Amino acid sequence: MRSLPPLSIFVFALSLLIACSHEQDATAGSPGAVDVTAAWARPSLPPHENSAAFFVVHNRTDHAVQLLGASTSRAGVTELHHMEMDGDRMRMRRVPSFTIPAHGELVLEPGSNHLMFFELPAPWVDGEKVDLHLEFDSLPAVDVLAEVRPL
Repeated sequence: MRSLPPLSIFVFALSLLIACSHEQDATAGSPGAVDVTAAWARPSLPPHENSAAFFVVHNRTDHAVQLLGASTSRAGVTELHHMEMDGDRMRMRRVPSFTIPAHGELVLEPGSNHLMFFELPAPWVDGEKVDLHLEFDSLPAVDVLAEVRPL
């Protein structure tokens, strides 16, 4: 059996290493169509039946995207909510979706748009992480971890 010269082995190994690292960079470094940042949730208050989550969704596409819904393993029900002033009273209502404009962002924050969680099987405590699964109309779902912290 004939052995390969050391230089041939080195060139083959180097080309394999370059090919593998290029593929990893292409997938790991690619920006998503939507990015979610600054995700957090408020602690639940006794009797631990509900909570809310907040974050920013950045739309990197050339078209508007709809956030249609969300879920978590930490709540029985998740709803999209909007708050607004109605005269001198703040009103909260469930909405079917939120629109993220092309190359724009959607900000979910206290006193405005947010996710609302009901039927919590256990309290949400400061420092814990809550898994969020966000569903969009024309894009793949996005999974995010939100840290529980006070308002």
